[in-house]
Amino acid sequence: MLSRLLLLPLSKRYRDRFFKKYGRPLLQALVRDLCAGRYANQNEYAYWQSSRNPHVMPTTNSYLFGWVIIQNRGEPVTTEDVHNLILRPLEAPSSCEMSTSTQFARDKNGRVLLVDYGNMKTITYLQEVT
Repeated sequence: MLSRLLLLPLSKRYRDRFFKKYGRPLLQALVRDLCAGRYANQNEYAYWQSSRNPHVMPTTNSYLFGWVIIQNRGEPVTTEDVHNLILRPLEAPSSCEMSTSTQFARDKNGRVLLVDYGNMKTITYLQEVT
């Protein structure tokens, strides 16, 4: 959240995307952004608890009504690792937010797993393909 606030005055492209996604004025947009993160955390925890999907990083605990979640530790992956996945993230709708390697990590067993899956469109996609 703090990094987003710092980027807003520095990058016109980032600022335009931010306001397109969260609207104006700035204070209301920041609150929407903060709440979106909390809802995504709650979605990740609920999805993992109900599905135990083997393609996503386990979200083991949720604290403070979803403000804080705990996932297993993962190591960074390359774009090539993501291209080789069974999930085929590049074929997913753009609204699923599965397009970059930063949304994936390698678990302790060497599997590449999705770590950022709180978006409801992403969860719907996961339910359809797994």
